Amino acid sequence: MENVTFEDKAALYDRFRKSFVKSGGKPEVLERLTVEDMHESFRVTMKPGADWRPVIETAKGMPGVASVIDQRCSSSC
Repeated sequence: MENVTFEDKAALYDRFRKSFVKSGGKPEVLERLTVEDMHESFRVTMKPGADWRPVIETAKGMPGVASVIDQRCSSSC
C-alpha cells in the first residue's frame, strides 16, 4: 500500500459533490443529498503494479465493512 486515508461523512460529501458536478450530474440529485446520506470510509492507494486482491479480500472480511469498491479505473482511466 502507498496510502490509507479516512474520509468522514463531510469530506466524502464534498468530494462526491465536486465529482458529480464535473461529470455532468443532474443538479436536482445534489439538492436532495445531505451529509448524513454519506458513509464514513477509508480510501486506499496502492503502489503502481501492486496486487490489489489480498487487500480487497482482507477488507471484505473485516468487521464493520459494508462494501469494498475497486475504483482503480474511475480515478485513472
